[in-house]
Formats: sequence, C-alpha cells, structure tokens
Amino acid sequence: MSARCGVSVTIDNFMDRIFHKRVGVRDFIVVAVFAIVGLWALMHRNVQSGLVGLAMMMLAALTVERAVHTVYTLTADGRLLIDCGRFARRREVSLTDIRSVYRVEGRLLLRSYVAVECVSGSVIAVQPGNEEGFVKELRRRMESVRQSSVQNAAQD
Repeated sequence: MSARCGVSVTIDNFMDRIFHKRVGVRDFIVVAVFAIVGLWALMHRNVQSGLVGLAMMMLAALTVERAVHTVYTLTADGRLLIDCGRFARRREVSLTDIRSVYRVEGRLLLRSYVAVECVSGSVIAVQPGNEEGFVKELRRRMESVRQSSVQNAAQD
C-alpha cells in the first residue's frame, strides 16, 4: 500500500521485479578512453597532468559504477524505482503518474531505449537489459493499478 498525493494504490499478486541496465560496447569504450587518457596524463611529471589523470581515472570509475549498479525496480506497491548507482539519487515514479511507455529505436550512434512518459510531460529514458520484458511488465502493472483505482472509485 502506497500513499502519494492522497491516492492509495494496491497491486495484488505482484512481487518486486528488478531489471538491470543493458551494458554495451559503447560503455566499455568510454571506460577505456577515460582510463587510457588518465594513464597517459599520469605518466607526465607535473601537477596539472597529475590532476587531469586523477580526474580521468575518477570518471572511469564513476562510469563503471553507473553501468554496473543501475537497476530499475517495479515494486509491489505500484512504483518504479530508478537507481543509478551509489553516487546518484534514486528516482521514484508512481505508476499512476505514468502516461505511456514505449520503445524508441536507436539511430546512428544512439542505442535503443525505453521511454517512460509521465503525466507531468517529462520523459524518462531507461535502458533495461530485457526491454520487451520491462515494457510488458510495466504495462501490465499500470493496467492493474488503473483497474484497482477504478474499483476503489466505484466503491466510494
């Protein structure tokens, strides 16, 4: 049971479902470039290059952290939690606040992703490893939330 803005949502027979971020070749290339530039800068023996090298190594570590620890969780109480690792804030979206969800095909250098469009007009881009399963599960839970809210409204 979750209460948000006076709306209570209960989804029966659902458990938390976790989807991990899809890690691709581009993520590995970005980490490799940061690491190579960082090592190259650290080989020079002056303070400025050392600081640049340290910054590049920190960016490489941050990129690995985000790629490995990004998790999308659909909770039993009707929320979508987007966790982008230990160094980022968790985003929380109620399923009642989601207007639509659809898959967007990637072009050129962009990868395909799932767009979650909110009632407020904002769009959240997520990249789960199993896009079809994520979209199917999210739509199923959104439909269940809508049906339960209609039943609650009819009972009142």
